[in-house]
Amino acid sequence: MPAALAVLILIALTNYLMIFFSCHGLHNYGAWLHKYHKVDLWLHRVLIQNGIAIYATWTTIASLINLTIVLTHHANMSPTDAATVALSVLTAVLFVWFFLENTVLDTHVRYILSIYPVVIWAVTGVFTKNYDAASLATNNTFMLALLVMAGVVFSGRVFLVILRHCKKPLYNDVDPENMSPMEIADKQKKVFK
Repeated sequence: MPAALAVLILIALTNYLMIFFSCHGLHNYGAWLHKYHKVDLWLHRVLIQNGIAIYATWTTIASLINLTIVLTHHANMSPTDAATVALSVLTAVLFVWFFLENTVLDTHVRYILSIYPVVIWAVTGVFTKNYDAASLATNNTFMLALLVMAGVVFSGRVFLVILRHCKKPLYNDVDPENMSPMEIADKQKKVFK
């Protein structure tokens, strides 16, 4: 299981790297796509960026579930404490991501919305499988609070994206004529020489 945990973490990290490359590409070519190929721009946002984000979120959650198993069987931690650690890490990651995507990374990841539905889906599955109505265990309460928080954060994120799309659209301050793919490629060649 420790080897599987390492592999899952590497898969999640490569997914994050793919999101970075996708966002970097749109940062370079987004204004040009916005002017000449709007459908391609939206397909890239919806299918590629959100698709990779779904897989990245899913592998992150799978890594945390695997971490729970490793902590239980190899670190001799109680299953309840191991689950609490995993839920705490997931909660921290969600809060950090929500902060970053709405501040520093807004212009790069504005239309990536699929992360929260994946968290809601996964936590709902774990919650329904492990919920015990007779017990008011800490992790049951933690999962319920995480579900509510993910729903609220997702609703807030959708609201902010719609608001920013209307009030502060991307690529309005960039001249697409100066950003043809050939000109961008020439500039990048000069930088890397």
